[in-house]
Amino acid sequence: MSPDDTATAATPSSPGAALADATRVGAVDLTVTRLDTSVAFYQDALGLRLHHREDPVAAMGAGGEDLIVLHEQPAARRAGRHAGLYHYALLYPTREELARAAVRLATSRTAIDGAS
Repeated sequence: MSPDDTATAATPSSPGAALADATRVGAVDLTVTRLDTSVAFYQDALGLRLHHREDPVAAMGAGGEDLIVLHEQPAARRAGRHAGLYHYALLYPTREELARAAVRLATSRTAIDGAS
């Protein structure tokens, strides 16, 4: 932005630029082609627990709120290049838990793209 611009950039102190402290994000809903395979991956590789399952839907998390909800659609295709949610993050409670998840992913030879 140049000094000549008359628009004001949004900053954390600007009205509407910050979310309220009570704001929470709900579960991430994902479309999968094979529910059994996806549930196994999230349990075995990432350490999530199956909260409840009523085919074709399974909800998973760490024991509290649902973190992901898997919806089986066998004919689903990969999303094309358009606006949408393509990434989400799981925050493990400790570095040790994160390391265990990383080892499980490496052991299963899961490809990891875009990790930071």
